[in-house]
Amino acid sequence: MKKILMLICSVVLCFVASAQVCYKVSGNGLAEPSYLFGTHHLSPLKIYNDNDKAVAAFAASKQIVGEIDMTVNQMVMAMEMQKHMIAPQDSTLSKVLTAEEFAAAKKFFEQYSPQPGLTLEMMDPLKPSAVMQTLAVSLIMKNMPEYNPAEQLDTYFQVEGKKKGKKIVGLETIEFQADMLYNMHSIRKQAEQLMEMVNNPQKSIDEANELNKAYFAQDMQKMYEFSMECESDPVFFEKLLLNRNNDWITKLPTIMSEGSSFVAVGCLHLVGDYGIIEQLRKLGYTIEPLQ
Repeated sequence: MKKILMLICSVVLCFVASAQVCYKVSGNGLAEPSYLFGTHHLSPLKIYNDNDKAVAAFAASKQIVGEIDMTVNQMVMAMEMQKHMIAPQDSTLSKVLTAEEFAAAKKFFEQYSPQPGLTLEMMDPLKPSAVMQTLAVSLIMKNMPEYNPAEQLDTYFQVEGKKKGKKIVGLETIEFQADMLYNMHSIRKQAEQLMEMVNNPQKSIDEANELNKAYFAQDMQKMYEFSMECESDPVFFEKLLLNRNNDWITKLPTIMSEGSSFVAVGCLHLVGDYGIIEQLRKLGYTIEPLQ
């Protein structure tokens, strides 16, 4: 479940003097500063609205940069995602789960179905990761009343930016993220992860609460350490964070040179020895926390 939380809160270390989620980027030839904002998908807008300097940084920026452009036609985005969510005919949910597992998953789905009338049988053609993602969001919504998907930070920044005439820049394509979300692990591994959540939902809730607690304290370092604590799969870490950070760091200097940019990406991408903050510093940029 921790992997799904990272993907959902997905699909953002260096040590800093104080816990922050927003940073100013200057120097190294930039004509005007840019900004980094570490997002967390379970956080309400309050953490941004209460940060006067982050609000001012957003207002001053000419470009809003995110993991993907979330202002594109939603039908196009849904269709692109759906292509990767469908399982091969010989690997549908009822075929990769035992009869006992499917019965347990069905009971769990009845309790946490995101909408009335939606059954696990209707989700059968989907890959386990797609079912798990749907259930994880529903589970969190029913156990964390402060979570409001309508206040999702990444989407908010891009939608508000577009309303104000700011340029929206995506670091990745929708196709890339869909492939990462639904094809990172084998169908069998996805099924195992789904059953882990079904068999121990309280663990998922506790993990979500722990991540929220650290984020509200603006302690991205703690979020990173907690997320990596039980992560024994180096391939997962490499694909989810390392490779993407290394790709983004080749794009951000050009993007920031084109105008003041408000870069809002998952907070786990900012921290760590291979995080965006440390890599920008190594390129000669000055990074200052906006306290």
